Order: sequence, then C-alpha cells, then structure tokens
Amino acid sequence: MRNKITYTLILTGLLFISSYSLVNAEGGSSLLRKKNDDPKNVVKLQLGSLFFGALHFQYERALTSKISVALGASYLIPRSLPIAKYYEFDSTRINESNLSGFSLTPEVRFYLGKKDAPRGFYIAPYMRYNNYSMDFDVDSRVNLKTGQKNVEKNFVGEGKYTSIGGGVMIGAQWLIINKISIDWWILGLGFNSTKMELVSRGDFSKLDLSNSVNEINSFDSPLINAKGYADDKEIRAELTLPGLAFRGGLTIGYAF
Repeated sequence: MRNKITYTLILTGLLFISSYSLVNAEGGSSLLRKKNDDPKNVVKLQLGSLFFGALHFQYERALTSKISVALGASYLIPRSLPIAKYYEFDSTRINESNLSGFSLTPEVRFYLGKKDAPRGFYIAPYMRYNNYSMDFDVDSRVNLKTGQKNVEKNFVGEGKYTSIGGGVMIGAQWLIINKISIDWWILGLGFNSTKMELVSRGDFSKLDLSNSVNEINSFDSPLINAKGYADDKEIRAELTLPGLAFRGGLTIGYAF
C-alpha cells in the first residue's frame, strides 16, 4: 500500500514538472499554445464543503490548450461534533469533541475534448495533504490501584489527524459567457496514509490503566499499527493506517 502511495506522489510530481516544461519550451505546435483571448485563470468555491462547515477554494491556471494545474485549499471552521455525544466504545464515552484544520490538494488536469482548457472533460492526477486537530472530553471506566474496578473518570485532551496521499479524478468544466465556471468533480479515487494521535495529560498516579492500554493495542493488525501508552502523567494512543479516499463535488467560480 505504501508503494502505491509513493508511486502516485512521484507520478503527480513528474506531471507537474513536465507540464511546466511544455509551457517554458521555445516554439512548439499550436496544440501547446493557449489562445490569448481565452480565460486562463479560474477561481472557484466548492459548494458541498459549506454544508460541512468548511471553506474550500480552488485556483486553476491553463498552461496550454489541453493542460492546466490547480491548487485547492480547504479550511474547516472550528466546530463541535454532535455525533460524538452518542459514541460509546466498551468502557469509553465521548462527551464532546471539537475539530478544526485544513487540507491542500494540488493537481494536474488533462483536457480531452475538442475545446481548450479550462473547458470540457478532463482527467486529473492529484495529491492531498490533510491536517486536523481536535480537543475532546471523555468519560472512561478504569480500575484503581486500590483494587476498585470500573470507576468512571473524566479525561480531557487533544488529538491530531494527518494524512497524505494521491489519486486520480475525472470531471467536466463549463464556462458560461466565458466568465462563470461550473466545475463538476464527477469521481475521484485515491490512496492515503493516515496517522492519528490522541493525548490526555493529568494526574493518573492512582489509576490502573492497563485495560485502557490493552483496549488501544487491540486495534493492532497487519493494516493498522496501533500503540497505547500510559504513565502517571500521560495517556497516549497512536494509530497509523492506509485507506481509500473518494473525491467529488461541484464548484462555481469566475474565469478571467
């Protein structure tokens, strides 16, 4: 799985380099030259992200008549996750969880239709980097060193979620009156490598946290690397795993 991710990232980087080489090369056929009266730049807003409390913008630049590059940036407005209040796993119940973060998505687009970029059907290799942080409040049943069992204690802490990967997306873009862009991200499929880390700090000297550590380590498998750690001052959980990533959506923008 890691090899697939590595190959995807290298391929996308090579496509960026080759695209810029085409633009900077002297001469060339009319296929590589963009008409001066056509829009070369598009600034867009991803509409679906608004429903999830995020702002997702994309800038696209046409390099040739059939090739463009784009950079997407998404910012998740700090928010609480109501679903966390209903989540319970064995001895742990999440009371509250606040999430914020950002993602970056560079891509290269190859337009396959008769019209010049940035119009028509395209295929787009892309990379994606996600970085999110979280604050949490949980109740967990733990054992005390005195011998008492299943005593409910409250823990507060913080978490971090990062992932990097890449994939390929197909889509289609229309320009209305040569100015208004409608970009349909039909379907994207990619692979990523994800790391999650949760840390709670405090005075845990009276707690027997062996069950909590075992609970975390129980997630360990050939695909998931799970590690739990606890001492008198800190409880830490780390998970590293590969995964599939899907991409889709609709944007509206301005071309110039």
